[in-house]
Amino acid sequence: MPKQHARGKTTTSGLGHRHRMQRERLLQALVEGSGCPICDRPMFRDKARNHDGLPLHADHWPIPRAIAGPRALASRLTCGSCNMAAGGRLRAAIAGERMSDHSEADHDRLAFAWP
Repeated sequence: MPKQHARGKTTTSGLGHRHRMQRERLLQALVEGSGCPICDRPMFRDKARNHDGLPLHADHWPIPRAIAGPRALASRLTCGSCNMAAGGRLRAAIAGERMSDHSEADHDRLAFAWP
């Protein structure tokens, strides 16, 4: 039985056929050894040659899929570790930045008077 990742398959997270086809297009356009846009380490189609040993990820940039919605297409390739780290930071920011999490002293800094 194939090893399951903790987050499930890409299809269950909304990354189905369109996403796979877009990733394939990005991989075809990749210049082997070009730098990751996040860490500048060389990227390769063969995951064994990548610094993290992971396949390249199709990244939703400049607007993350969490904000743009499930129909947004990826626009660039990144290292797997870079994309997962960026996604983790985004999830933490979305989950952690709610007004109820701020003190009254923060209210004036975070809110403005509406006319």
